Amino acid sequence: MPTNKDSALKTTIITALISMVGTVLVSLIGILPQIRKKDALLIEENNKRIEELSQQIAQMNPGKEPEGTITIVGTTFRNNLKNQPQSNIEIYLLPASGSELVTTTDDAGKFTFSNVPNQDWWIIARNPLNEEKSSGRSLIDTKENFGYLDISGAYIQYNINH
Repeated sequence: MPTNKDSALKTTIITALISMVGTVLVSLIGILPQIRKKDALLIEENNKRIEELSQQIAQMNPGKEPEGTITIVGTTFRNNLKNQPQSNIEIYLLPASGSELVTTTDDAGKFTFSNVPNQDWWIIARNPLNEEKSSGRSLIDTKENFGYLDISGAYIQYNINH
């Protein structure tokens, strides 16, 4: 038969557990918006930098009209050893002017952008699944036939088909 001591101990433990869970939840409510704000600021900063670099490219290549379209096909790996595909990587193509193109890698780490105007593009990769939510970018030289981008947690290799 439970005693008053057992009942008091049980009440104290339950109160402590409720207090601990409440403290953790309040902490998360305070921390999560700060983390998301940091992501938003980083994305905004990267977009500004891309815009600046795109303007520099436009100034370096005035009056150059794109010729036809290209297809960019690639595979994303977990590392540069290329032995394990990486899925769910967000891949963006950002032109010097115009709208961006976005895709996500499939389960085999593959992605394709078809009928892309033959012009200078930034390829941007973002890994939303790793802790750092790492991202990286590289300028695609459409005169070349291939390229790569190495970010924390992913290695992206792509081919340009003219």
